[in-house]
Amino acid sequence: MKDQTLVTVNRQDRLRILNAARAMGVRVLHDSGGQLLVLEAGDKTDELLKRLPKQAKAVAPDKLSEKLRKTLSPSEELFASALKLRLSKKYQDMKAAQIPGESEEEQLLVTGSCVTEE
Repeated sequence: MKDQTLVTVNRQDRLRILNAARAMGVRVLHDSGGQLLVLEAGDKTDELLKRLPKQAKAVAPDKLSEKLRKTLSPSEELFASALKLRLSKKYQDMKAAQIPGESEEEQLLVTGSCVTEE
């Protein structure tokens, strides 16, 4: 399992899982506000998995099954798609090659006026 673990939960177990994770020192990296949590457990992953309720599922963030995806709300589907994109090799390679300040948007931030014209 990767350093990051995607946990799918039902709403009733959500707070219990969040509290248990925090008590163990596990970092909550991303929270969809619904069924999806991305946790960084490191060497505590096995212990965390033992504490999860039976109905909770733990998978790599980019490996969410189609069956589970169908149960997500539109906002959670977007959340899951964004996670998958951000964890893709192509995205990681592009992000690593990016030079800060080179995009048009960043150039405009640096060179643009702070005063709006009326």
